[in-house]
Amino acid sequence: MRAVDCFCASGGLTCGLKAAGVDVAMGIDVDRAALKLYRARHAHPAIELDLSDVSSAVQAIREVGPIDLLAGSPPCTDFSSAGHREERTRVAGLTVDFARIAVSLRVPCVLLENVPELLRSQAWAEARDVLVGGGYSLIVLRVNAAACEVAQIRRRVFVIAMLNCNTRRHFVVLRKRR
Repeated sequence: MRAVDCFCASGGLTCGLKAAGVDVAMGIDVDRAALKLYRARHAHPAIELDLSDVSSAVQAIREVGPIDLLAGSPPCTDFSSAGHREERTRVAGLTVDFARIAVSLRVPCVLLENVPELLRSQAWAEARDVLVGGGYSLIVLRVNAAACEVAQIRRRVFVIAMLNCNTRRHFVVLRKRR
């Protein structure tokens, strides 16, 4: 599986993807200092690009060749309980831009990671509509990193979006027996 990591920062998500056997073809971020660290840790290309420029992002990703997965952790500052929870169009809107990039590329799988508060935001409602309208089926997982042997309580949401996927045919939902 070949992926691009959007909002790659210093590379935490890339490290997880690589540990899972994913070939990360490129990282993208707007933060020059974070990219310097990313490039020191990873041999593949990392480009400085504002992902709110959807057409430039789509073009840059197409230049690395076909990918199977578009992964990203858009900034959580507008959603996090640690912040003011003020949805600013510029920052919160990056979540919508990420969805637009995925739909434009018609990438088979999308992985979005963020804080749980994202799911109550207008930005997520719009991004969800963009993905579903683009033919994606969504699975939303709420995970506490403490359950994954991380030494902290760190709640996260993972959205997996599959293009042209009938979830009833491709996924088995396991339910706890009563």
